[in-house]
Amino acid sequence: MATNDEGLLPVLAVAVLLGGGVAAWLMTRPDAAPDQGKPTPVAAPTPVAEAAAPTPAPPTRQEAWRAKRERIRAAWHGRGAEPAAADEDEETDAVGHCTEECWGSLQLQLRLAGAIEGCRELLPPRAQGKARFSAKVLADPELGSVVDSVEVLEDTIAVDEFRECILESAPLAELADSTEPVSDEFVFRYTVGTPGDNAVDFLRDHPELVERFPRLAAVLERPIDAPPSDEDATAFAQIISTDEAAMSAFGQWMVEQGVDLAHVRADDP
Repeated sequence: MATNDEGLLPVLAVAVLLGGGVAAWLMTRPDAAPDQGKPTPVAAPTPVAEAAAPTPAPPTRQEAWRAKRERIRAAWHGRGAEPAAADEDEETDAVGHCTEECWGSLQLQLRLAGAIEGCRELLPPRAQGKARFSAKVLADPELGSVVDSVEVLEDTIAVDEFRECILESAPLAELADSTEPVSDEFVFRYTVGTPGDNAVDFLRDHPELVERFPRLAAVLERPIDAPPSDEDATAFAQIISTDEAAMSAFGQWMVEQGVDLAHVRADDP
């Protein structure tokens, strides 16, 4: 299985880089005041220019997503059929299923975090619960990648506006490109009202890793309301990305549990 420090380091230390603002300058030039005592010359009438054809409005994000999705769907249709599901007894990846070599579920989920971050504003102050979603992703090496569809697996938050925002916003995520054709599904989740940490969630599910790597005990022992620790995040990422068994366990955990996007760190640059 391939290892990639740059792909795993953002598990706890994600930097969401916001593009710079767009500056607009309105340039005006006031007319000079006419000389006192002199008549103001009358300007010759300006010929009326023929009206230019209206510029077509650029496509909305929804329209651009639909067009891209249809192009990638057509490419998959041209291959003859959807890829077969992976056999549970086989360790190899089925054709069309994403591997670390294409981008892996972590990259996908971090892109989703940016797409849905505004949905939190729709939650009431005392909202509680957890929502889990499944996102189907299609990718073509020449056409790019797109979230084809999103469905709800579980929702105890029960805030309709928030749920609909996730379902509408997640497909608009700008996904990383893939070097392989991909048709796969990934789970992501969002918890509200309960402080949490993705590394803590993972290590609680895999105590054997804490026994093998005592350095990881600091991640579990840190108070839940303590500020995030870059030192702990770096140690976690280095261990996960350099130990084959740890990476395999983490990859399986992401597929089955999904990264909690509510607890992905987002720091201003």
